[in-house]
Parts: sequence; structure tokens; C-alpha cells
Amino acid sequence: MRPPPIRYPLPTILVATLLALVSWRGAALARPWVQTLRARWHRAVAGPDYPASDGPRVVAGPIVRRALLLRDDLPASATPGGAVAETIRRRMIACIYDDWPLSGPPAFERIGNSRRPIGWVPAEALLPWDTRLVVQAPSGSIRLASEPDGAGAAPVEVGSSPLPVLAWRDGSIRVAAWDRDHPWSRVARIGWAKSADLPATSWGVLLSQEEIDNLLRQALSPAAPSPFDRLRSLVGLAPDALLTAADLAAARAALPPIAFEVTPPKDRSPLIAAVNARPAADASWGGFAFRFVPLRALPPAE
Repeated sequence: MRPPPIRYPLPTILVATLLALVSWRGAALARPWVQTLRARWHRAVAGPDYPASDGPRVVAGPIVRRALLLRDDLPASATPGGAVAETIRRRMIACIYDDWPLSGPPAFERIGNSRRPIGWVPAEALLPWDTRLVVQAPSGSIRLASEPDGAGAAPVEVGSSPLPVLAWRDGSIRVAAWDRDHPWSRVARIGWAKSADLPATSWGVLLSQEEIDNLLRQALSPAAPSPFDRLRSLVGLAPDALLTAADLAAARAALPPIAFEVTPPKDRSPLIAAVNARPAADASWGGFAFRFVPLRALPPAE
């Protein structure tokens, strides 16, 4: 039997085989480069991989990162600077889930409530404030400096409005001074004040009317206060928030010492009644009114 005739010259077959082999090997070698180019294209079109934490960022124990939204009708987006996904109708104290960019001062914060994130908002639209700690300037003026060492401190007129305590370090506290015409919605300056310049009576927390009513019931109750009640007021936790001794220890280590050092009188009810007797609230947002409550009106730390 005669073999079938060869339709193509042998050199052509060899060249075709060599080209196929080179093509196959070249595809394998080029695959990492192709994948890199695809990833770059995806980042260019869809943007980088933004953080997406499942819960608020933890400061210490039960303390999570929080911020006060400074205006109503705040647009929130699914990605930093992206299309609006939801509008936050009223100012509120929100939990901070993530920052962007990951290094340096954040330009955007991913915020929400304690149960779910809402979206990304510009950092300038909120004031990071992890606790409810505030101070009142004794004479309506407070000396503020750019750094904790107090160098170059100058008096700033702040009136009687409570100033949120944002941070503390080496005997100094960082506070936000409000625009006198727009308290609790526009920050005029953020600076450092010496703790020694502020008497214990200047320190307090900002609580809603419901929280103040709970304090009064606790003060009038014959039952001994819980060691966690003071912490709930300092941080703004719900009355039924479950806390442990470890939570309390972590919070004490993270908060300024004065938060636990101020000793209340045996009967705190007159102090709380005096708070309720004031004709006007000190702040309001989200449909709630808030008042300055001195630390002496809080339950004892022990």
C-alpha cells in the first residue's frame, strides 16, 4: 500500500510546528503580564480596592471611633467621591468604619450606625469625636495652641458652648472651638489646651434628655449604681449595652484620668435636676436635644 501523498513540503510543516510551539510557550510566559495589565485596567476603570470593614473601628474596649456630622442632607457614596448612594437627612453621631486614603490625613470616611455602614462622606463634613467628653471655658475664653506643648498659646473667645474633647496627651487636651454664630455645625478652630487651666467643674459630658432622665432614675434608686454606668455616659453607650470588667479596664486606660477621678456627692439628684432646670439645651441634632452634664453628676467610678 502506498502512503498518502504529502500535500505540504516538509520545511513548511516544521516551520508551522515551531511557530505553534513558540506561540504556546509565549502565551504561558506572557500570562503574568496579561494578568497585570488586566488588573491595572480594572483599577483604572473601577478604582482601587477600598476598605470595607464589617464593624466600626475600635479605639479600646467598648470605645469605637465616632464622628459628629456637621450638616443635614449629607450625601454618602458607595466609594470615596463616587456617585451618591444614600443621603443622610439629619446630623447625627456616626460610627467610623474606614478611612481613605489608607495613609496620611483621610479625605473620606466610611460611616454608619452601630449596626451597618451607610457610605463614604468627605472628611471635612464631620468632626471625629469618639466620646461624649466636653469642657466649658471658665470665663468664656480658653488658651489654645497648635501643639500639645502649649507653645504659642493664645486666648480664644468661645463663650459658654461646650467644646468637644477630641484627644489628650501629656497634660493637654485637643478641643474644637465652634464658630460663635454656628455652634455644633461649624468649627472655627481646633487646638490644644492645658488641662491644668481647666478646673474639674469645667469637665462634663454631652447627653440627650433621655440619657439625663436615666441618670436621674439611677440617682434616685436605692440600688447601688453599676460600675459600668459612668462609662456608658462617658462614651455614649446604650443602657443595655453589655460590658465586662475587661471593657472597663481598657476604657480606663484609654480615657483621660479625670474622666474617672471626679468624685460625685452621695446624692447626685440635685446636680441632675439643675441640668434639667436650665431653660435651653446646649446643642441639638437629629431631632434630639443635648445638655452639658458635669462629671460630678455621673455615677461613681467604683
